[in-house]
Amino acid sequence: MKREAILKVIVIVIVAVLCMVYFFVNCNSKSSVEDNYIEFFKQMISVENYKLLKDGNYEELADNFRLYCNERGLNVVMSNREIKYNYNFIEKHNIKSYRNLFVELIEESTDGETYFKKYKISYNYIDSNNKEYEMADYYQLNIKDNMIDYVKIDSERSTVGSN
Repeated sequence: MKREAILKVIVIVIVAVLCMVYFFVNCNSKSSVEDNYIEFFKQMISVENYKLLKDGNYEELADNFRLYCNERGLNVVMSNREIKYNYNFIEKHNIKSYRNLFVELIEESTDGETYFKKYKISYNYIDSNNKEYEMADYYQLNIKDNMIDYVKIDSERSTVGSN
């Protein structure tokens, strides 16, 4: 009887340790994927990327998004006006930098193959006179195989769409 109790405790401890390892690995892998999307948003609002576009360095600009987007996603970013919302704002207000980027996942769903994620990103643009502009933009990202397959900014709700 005592031996059975010891075996039961050992099995419970092993199962608990395996569960902790599973959750730790699962949380860390999800975190790194989410970090990838934060880096993507940094590229979207980047003053340096605006300068690449302005100077006609399209290939270098595209390279900055290739880490996050598959070919379809890259085509959407580069050919649609999504990327230009921020760049038009940067140009219009003579923006020199940004700070305080905060990315919030506000909705998520899937069809089994694609994840549909809606984000709110908040940040401050700073112009050449050190005036700050509080920004809040809303994006939908479609994710396939941990790569962005489609990008859409909600221009009606987003600060960059209204300026």
